[in-house]
Parts: sequence; C-alpha cells; structure tokens
Amino acid sequence: MKQTTPYQLERARTYRAEAQRAIEYILSNDDFNKAKLILKSLKRSINAEINMSDDEDSAYVKLLAAINQDLDGKKDAFFQLEIIRNGFFKFIAAQTGSSDANR
Repeated sequence: MKQTTPYQLERARTYRAEAQRAIEYILSNDDFNKAKLILKSLKRSINAEINMSDDEDSAYVKLLAAINQDLDGKKDAFFQLEIIRNGFFKFIAAQTGSSDANR
C-alpha cells in the first residue's frame, strides 16, 4: 500500500471538519438545509476523488470508496455525516498517530 501524501491528509482533515460543521448546524442551529448542502457537497467531492484517482492501492482512495459504500442507501443526513466524520477521524489518527485537528 502506498504512503499517504500530505495533500491526502489535508483533504481528510477538510472532510472531517466540514462534516463536523454540518453536524453542528443540525445540533445547535436546527439548520438542516445548510447541513444537507454541505453533505451533498461532501458526497460529490468524495465521488469525484474516487473517479479521478489513478491510485486505487492507496489507503486514502480505499477509505473514500469505503465511506462512499457506507453512505449508499442511508437516508438520514445526520447519520451520513457521522459516517464521514468518523471515517476520516480514524484515518487521520491511523496516519498521524494523533487525532489532533490542528496537525
């Protein structure tokens, strides 16, 4: 399996942060419309990265494919956002040995 690039690690942090932001919209603002827009954007980005990747052996691309598969058929936006956030959280922790969002 190929090494995760700094770009991929930064993308993972961005996905995690955006999923968290959408979850906060739901929990604190009851703004489901903004959360759904963010979710739609995240799903499109994940699909685009999968389709554009020529490196199917990287841990990052495998993670994207696994998250995409986990989202398939799920209706609840909050649950989908948790899948995205948790998947990238675990990936970042595995790659860096830390779950610190600021790294």
